[in-house]
Amino acid sequence: MSDRVVIGHGSGGRLSHNLIKDLIGPKIRMAEFLDSAVLDLEGATIAFTTDSYV
Repeated sequence: MSDRVVIGHGSGGRLSHNLIKDLIGPKIRMAEFLDSAVLDLEGATIAFTTDSYV
């Protein structure tokens, strides 16, 4: 994992996968790597997903 996020991390490929798996996933305790997340927040359960291109 690089010390910096680069444009390649937004490609949807291997760098994106590694960024989510190695950096983001452990912080939000992702058990599975699907295209959405179900989160329990302050007594409410929400589904979160994003699909964007900048």
